[in-house]
Amino acid sequence: MPLLEIKNLRLEFGSGENAVRAVDDVSLSIEAGETVCLVGESGSGKSVTALSIARLVPSPPARYVSGEIRLDGRDVLKMSKVELRHIRGGVVSYVFQEPGASLNPVFRVGNQIKETLKLHKPRTPNLSPSDRERVAKPEEGHSRGRTYNEEVIRLLKLVGIPAPELRLKDYPHQLSGGMQQRVMIAMALASQPKLLVADEPTTALDVTIQAQMLDLLRDLKRRLGMSILLITHSLGIVGDIADRVAVMYAGQLVELAPAKELLRRPLHPYTQALINSVPGLGAETQRLRAIPGNVPQLDALPSGCRFHPRCPKAQADCSQKVPGLIEVESNRWVRCPYWK
Repeated sequence: MPLLEIKNLRLEFGSGENAVRAVDDVSLSIEAGETVCLVGESGSGKSVTALSIARLVPSPPARYVSGEIRLDGRDVLKMSKVELRHIRGGVVSYVFQEPGASLNPVFRVGNQIKETLKLHKPRTPNLSPSDRERVAKPEEGHSRGRTYNEEVIRLLKLVGIPAPELRLKDYPHQLSGGMQQRVMIAMALASQPKLLVADEPTTALDVTIQAQMLDLLRDLKRRLGMSILLITHSLGIVGDIADRVAVMYAGQLVELAPAKELLRRPLHPYTQALINSVPGLGAETQRLRAIPGNVPQLDALPSGCRFHPRCPKAQADCSQKVPGLIEVESNRWVRCPYWK
């Protein structure tokens, strides 16, 4: 059984004639220990899909119209508020793209990580008063567990922050963007989740720090055995980290394939356009190949295939027929009848 299985998910904002479908018939699974990248331009529905995993999209204004979201064998859409509180952080944790906006500016980063530890690691009931700040889970050679500060230091070391004994006393504004993102990852790992959702964690960082973040996520996945859903708008960063790639456009998945096969031979015209827009090292100097037009507004979607107004391979019937997501090769799914 997959760790995460989304089946035919439909999510709308609003109701009646004014309803806007942000996620339309999306099906996606993630196995234990697997990394899946969800790729697409801004406005494609990636973040809404990811937030739906833990039902973090408020309802209202959102409405989960149909489908299933099975996380660790249980349907999230049927969970009570108490059950949701358990899986949020306990089973799935999130890292967002702007750590400066996610961290509270008036609390030290160590205290913010401690708050996560206290919420998701209940204290051992038989501790003496002097040990009330102990973490419940003991480790080998340390039967009484660690203090919260010791656990925070361990987490900061885990994500590669130097001198963590000092950094836990810092406020967010005293840290660089890359250090803030590492703190966010430490906070997400504090509850030992089975699934880590990283929503464009490298967007606000320079190229060198981006590479460090991807290396860190890859190393943490190997050491902790967790699964990762990485959301990005660039196919240029997924080659070394992803096992599979799902490409999203205007609320729909348009291609799903193993990462190496998709990068070597993309099948959907939109995936091809995304790859062609990535500048290559050592290539002759030339104008970047941008995708013409923009992602359509969800309240003004084109008829037929949603990509056809921007598609260089569009045929006469593309504006009339609504394509389905079909398996054209083993483990390769494409939403286009003219993929060849």
